[in-house]
Amino acid sequence: MERYVSLADPQEIADLIDDYLLARNYSLTEQSRELVRNVLAPFRSHAPMLRADLIGFLDTMIAPAR
Repeated sequence: MERYVSLADPQEIADLIDDYLLARNYSLTEQSRELVRNVLAPFRSHAPMLRADLIGFLDTMIAPAR
């Protein structure tokens, strides 16, 4: 899953990951990026996905672990 779908246009998943980490005040380390990539792994076979769906999924899977 290299790209996701926003309402405007497709973007790189790496950008979504960095945006997510910054918005949630997580550090931009390779370890935190890898964690998010691993959490998003189930979506690889379901691309394209809406940005809002991916962010909601990440909030459900990652934010409670804080």
